[in-house]
Amino acid sequence: MARSENLYGLQQALPTIRKKRQVLVFESDTEALALSEAGFENAVATLGTAITSDQIELLFRDADEIVFCFTGGEAGKKKYYRAMYQALPHAAVGCRLSALQLSEGVEPSSLVGYIGVEGMTSALAGRIAFEHRPTDDPAGSWAFCVGGASLLMIDEQYREMLELNLRAD
Repeated sequence: MARSENLYGLQQALPTIRKKRQVLVFESDTEALALSEAGFENAVATLGTAITSDQIELLFRDADEIVFCFTGGEAGKKKYYRAMYQALPHAAVGCRLSALQLSEGVEPSSLVGYIGVEGMTSALAGRIAFEHRPTDDPAGSWAFCVGGASLLMIDEQYREMLELNLRAD
């Protein structure tokens, strides 16, 4: 089994992913398991590696939105940038890439312990998202959204920002 081509918990999560058209991606299997047990049955995890193009393609077969849920802080931000950059070429028009922004050192599973399932549901509702929207351009355009509300349209500037943040490592 190639770890870069598989995701922890994907087979168990597929029915919920297909129903919700959304997948929650965590850094570790223990995070995905804890969130799944708390009722977030669309939770999966990378297998000890950064998310890969193969994994993203696999997820977009059954989901229209990928929500990256990484540990808060600078390391988590870098993982978000890498994941978003990796996912951009695979997101068809109508797809959404989202990030659950957490405070320094906070892990998603501990957040559920602190604020409960309802609090986690609220946190996910306020996630930061980039939605691939249809435009006159066949390639579409990207909209920056918070909690489902579009704030602005972005295109190449977003990709350039991601590239700059990746080079800053």
